[in-house]
Amino acid sequence: MVGPCNILQVSTTDVGGGAERVALNLTRSLQALGYHARLAVGYRNGNDWNTFVIPNVGPPVVQGSVSRNNGVPPSGPTGHHPSQP
Repeated sequence: MVGPCNILQVSTTDVGGGAERVALNLTRSLQALGYHARLAVGYRNGNDWNTFVIPNVGPPVVQGSVSRNNGVPPSGPTGHHPSQP
């Protein structure tokens, strides 16, 4: 017999466009089916208690030589994006 399944989804943010809505809806649907599902995000803008922020503790990983934020981490200690209230 298989034990309980723990599911962790990872997304950039929890509130925004269609991809964010799908990630949050999938987490809630899995929970309704009895799974222990959580959503880990880089920027938390919603208030779902099963969503938590992955801390941004280092410089951003940049492919190539172009950095969109000149090496400055895009989030503060709360995980909120500077462009969000």
